[in-house]
Amino acid sequence: RYGWLRTLFQTSPPRALALAGTLRAERATWRAIHHVPGYRAYLRSVGIDPDRLPPAGILRAVPETDKGSYIDAYPMDERCVDGRIAFKGVTIDESSGSTGTPYNWIRGAAERTVAQRNIAFFARYAFGAGDLVTLNGFSMGAWATGITMSQGMVRHGLVKSVGPDIGKILS
Repeated sequence: RYGWLRTLFQTSPPRALALAGTLRAERATWRAIHHVPGYRAYLRSVGIDPDRLPPAGILRAVPETDKGSYIDAYPMDERCVDGRIAFKGVTIDESSGSTGTPYNWIRGAAERTVAQRNIAFFARYAFGAGDLVTLNGFSMGAWATGITMSQGMVRHGLVKSVGPDIGKILS
């Protein structure tokens, strides 16, 4: 339904789109506050009572997280919905560690589908409706970006995942 989404973005007033994005972010924040034990503990650690946050404007009331204050501080299961790691249809994705340390996170099937759809939508936006041949130069293996990119681009054509080795790409 890329055409529908493109039309929506082209015809909707920018302020309406911005408001929709803000409301989605506020809903995600509210869900994290109420369903992710590590996030509730993080808020308490910075002096915020998660049960006393305003229902509207919640994004202005919570601080940004980062790897040091949130990811490193709380175990993976506490950073999951209801403090549980699901097993069926779930992957543990790993960053490449380009900042010095690889990080792991949980992705369920629904989240992977959304990420792949967004990649596919962007490809349509950038390259049009024709068949595509993609040479995926992202790192592969355990690293999430390369795998997710391949799975998103395969929706529109042929994909060869070669990784970042320029010699391989040119050959």
